[in-house]
This record gives sequence, structure tokens and C-alpha cells, in this order.
Amino acid sequence: MTSRQDEIKGVFNDLLESSGCPGQRVRNRIDRGSPINLYAARAFPHKNFLLEIGPIKKTYLPDGFTRPRIKGLNITVDTTQKAEGGDITLLLELQQTESIDVFGTFVARVCEEMDSLSKPADAVRAVIALVERWKEFFAGNSELLSESRQTGLYGELYLIARLHAVGVPIDRLVKGWTGCKRTNQDFEFGDISIEVKSTTAVDATTVSITNIRQLDDTGLELLLLNRVLLDARQGYERTLPILIETLRTEIAERAPELVLDFEEKILLAKYRNEHADHYGNRSYTERALEFYEVREGFPRLLESGLPTGVTKASYEITLEHCTSFERAGEEVFTILRERCD
Repeated sequence: MTSRQDEIKGVFNDLLESSGCPGQRVRNRIDRGSPINLYAARAFPHKNFLLEIGPIKKTYLPDGFTRPRIKGLNITVDTTQKAEGGDITLLLELQQTESIDVFGTFVARVCEEMDSLSKPADAVRAVIALVERWKEFFAGNSELLSESRQTGLYGELYLIARLHAVGVPIDRLVKGWTGCKRTNQDFEFGDISIEVKSTTAVDATTVSITNIRQLDDTGLELLLLNRVLLDARQGYERTLPILIETLRTEIAERAPELVLDFEEKILLAKYRNEHADHYGNRSYTERALEFYEVREGFPRLLESGLPTGVTKASYEITLEHCTSFERAGEEVFTILRERCD
């Protein structure tokens, strides 16, 4: 089944073959049940891609509306194209062609959200809210992931794959993955949370805790520290891009409604499709997958126990002293299957 994202990508690819005169826009309509018209377009002579919205009434814009200033995305109001029911058109023009994957995912997200609305005014406000939410993606960080960040992302996604392989539904795993949002723990399943620490180090006896709340189990029934020990070598079999593509396929087949949620999350994790080749020759193999229950007596610092005036702390834990807190993988898998069923 073709996803909305693939459809939008196909439309933009078709527009690559288009031609036009200076000042002209070539466009294809892309909305389905949206209460406002949506077009994928290309502007000439610069050949930039756009999302064209409207025509719409000015009154649909929020009170005090000002065009957001976003690096890489030029937002303008066109008053020349008018039609019944509208007197302006919103134009979201991509300025950086290297961000086309991000833009395509954003446009697919707009289309998906518009399909669930019935009132034009609500639709326009929803688009503006989405633009605000996606500021970070367009603004910028297109830098390559460092090796340590690649390993960290691989470890979190690898845990998704491993848990799904033992029967935890993929939709619960995608929804539960929150580490990309810089939450206190990397996975949240109601009152069960998991903090993931991934490493390729030969001497992996310690883990670094960088957030004082990472090991705080306040309000939780169960907090687990998961250590993913990986071997990293040159190779093309178990790379970060391959793992991401595998998860994309599984999500598209079993939870298509979450395809774009997953795409947003890997974007938040700073992964960009255009960098896939750079990550494509580092292959990972599991050495060990360990779980520790963080409870009373576990070696940790808690915010409530910090000296007055100290608000942040980072530290290392030697796991050799944590063997009494270790939980068997099969036991953890059973708990999560039952919780997420």
C-alpha cells in the first residue's frame, strides 16, 4: 500500500520534469477530503517547491497573524489568485532543496491533518500550528550524526525491533518511543518507562547519566535501565539506514496511521534521509541486551537529594555493582507484552 508520504514524494518528483515562465507556478492538487485546496507546486524561474494553500478568506487567519520567519521556508501571501470563497493564497516555499525529504513529510502531515477537518477556518489554523511545530526541522540542523549519536539512535530503534519481534505491537512501540523528544526516559508505556544506554565500547562497565531525572521512578510502577551492547564494524548488513527502512516497512504494513508519526520522530532525532549513504557502511551486531530495575537502593542521584543550590548533575554508574537489580530479558518481554496487549 502506498503511503501518503510516498504519494507526495511522487508528485514532487513529477514536478521536476515541469517547465514554466518566470513568475509562473506549475501545480498538482494533492488534497482528498480537505476543506481547503492544497497543491504541490513549483515556482519559476527559481524552480523551488511549494505548498500552495487556498484561495482562502483572510478572516480564516488567526487574529494578529504574522508570517512566521523560518530559515529555509519562505511563507508569503498571494492576493492575485482569487476564487469563490477565498481572497488570498498561502504559499510555503522551500528555499533549501536539500531539505526536500523534510518538506515532503511536512506536506504529507498537512494533508493527513486536513483530511480529518471539516471547517476551512479550522484547517487554516491547523496548518499554521503545524508550521510552528515544524520550525525546528526547517531551521536546520542538517549536520551529520556523530558516531556516538548514531549508536544511541540505533540502540533505541533496535529495542523497538527486538520488542516487536517478541510480540509487542509495533503501534504501541512507536507511540511509546519518546527519547527523540528529549523526555526523561526513552520509552514510556503508561507507568512503565525504559531508559536506553547504547554503547560500542570494549570496556562497557559503566553508563553515563546526563539528566538527573533519567533514573527517577517517581510516579512509575516500573523503571528499567536498558543497556544495549553493540559491536560496530565496517559493513552494509545491519546499518542504521537499513534498520530504519525495516521499521518503516513494518509500520506501513501493521500501523499505517503512524507512518508520519515515526517520520517526525526520526527527524527529531536528527536523522535525515539524504545522509543515509554516510551511515550505510557501519554495521552493528548485538553483544548483549541487559535490563536493570531502578528501585530503592539502585546507585543513583535524585533531584530531591541534591544539595541546596545544585540543580543539575551528571555522573557514571558502574553496573558491576548493580547485578542484584538485573531483570531477565524474557521477564521484561513478558511484562511489556502484557502491558501493551
